[in-house]
Amino acid sequence: MKGHCKNTGYSIIELLMAMLVFAIIALATTAMFARYGTGSRYAGELTNGVFALSNLFERYVSAASFADLPNVCDEVPSEVEHFGKRYRVRCEYIEHSPKLGQIYISLAWDQYRHSVGASIYKFRDE
Repeated sequence: MKGHCKNTGYSIIELLMAMLVFAIIALATTAMFARYGTGSRYAGELTNGVFALSNLFERYVSAASFADLPNVCDEVPSEVEHFGKRYRVRCEYIEHSPKLGQIYISLAWDQYRHSVGASIYKFRDE
């Protein structure tokens, strides 16, 4: 059988399978980067929210005496802007006992789907 040559190279099936595997890996990698970008954006927003929350506590709560705690929430604005992002503010005073008061402030953003909150407790000095 003269004239027969040895087949070298890949068949069409092998090439299609290799392209399929490559496409699946490329799609998974692209989805991973897209998800990373979303998570990174949310982490940045959360960090800015924590800074805005910290600023509110410093401005309105830290200098307040125990007797002034019930009135602190009247002074806290209902919305704040921090680094170009608008946050809805919720402030609540809770009296646990005649000697212990709590101020809870929370911030919400993105149509209120995300939020961050913190509390500070103050004791009455005697």
